[in-house]
Amino acid sequence: MIPIQCEEVHKVKGTQTKPFTLDDLKKEVEDWRRKRPETKTFSSFFTDPVDRAGGMRTLAVLCTTLISVPLIELVNLLVIRPGLTIFHTTIVVTGTITLRFLARPLLRLGCWAVRKKDKGIGKLIYDNYGKLLHLTVVLLGPSLKWYFRIDPDDIRSAGRFQEWIDDTLGVEGIWVESDISRAVRHETWCPFVGHGIPYDPTCKVKYDPTYTGDKSCTKGCPEYCSVLMAGWLKDFLRYINPDFDLEPMKYMLPNGDDYCEMVYIKKQGHMEAEEAEG
Repeated sequence: MIPIQCEEVHKVKGTQTKPFTLDDLKKEVEDWRRKRPETKTFSSFFTDPVDRAGGMRTLAVLCTTLISVPLIELVNLLVIRPGLTIFHTTIVVTGTITLRFLARPLLRLGCWAVRKKDKGIGKLIYDNYGKLLHLTVVLLGPSLKWYFRIDPDDIRSAGRFQEWIDDTLGVEGIWVESDISRAVRHETWCPFVGHGIPYDPTCKVKYDPTYTGDKSCTKGCPEYCSVLMAGWLKDFLRYINPDFDLEPMKYMLPNGDDYCEMVYIKKQGHMEAEEAEG
């Protein structure tokens, strides 16, 4: 190989440098290539310990997510939801059967307590009757809320509790007003009012269409509906949402009106609607 002669002579510390050849150039290029930063590629990414550790963690999180999320959804679909459905449905069905059989004895007891509420056992029962009904809200409330898909922001959906009671007891009614913050239901027929059913255990009247004697004890008990029954409905409404309430009953079948009127309101929404109208 013929060396490349440089015309200029570099002096280093008073001495001349060797002639710069092509081999020297190749060596410098090779040295530069060894010292330059390595270009990152997908294949070289895992050669660095730090990159490899971070990549493995990312891969582990990704794999865990891809496996656990479908697995959780599968368990929820095949185990949790069917289990909740069976549990809440069993509670609601049990409550329905119990209410159907105990409705008349409880109603008679409540009406007797209303008449005897001034003293003695009657007063004791009257004062604690609401607590007995509240117990049913505690026991059945979560299942009724889940089973009937009651929305805590919509007063109309809370009315499904009233419909459940009516269907269980044989009461007929219709919603005459329905809004997210106000709903009104008219109970137009009740099997416990004006049909010869004695509310008071001391009432001697038997169910007999031909009986022409005094049936005053079979005409119903307004205070039972307006206080005890209304208190039960309020209990459930406030369990769903503290802003839900039931207005005082103005019309009742036991008073000779054409219907019992139940007015459900959502306090905050009802106040806003009144302000808007004003």
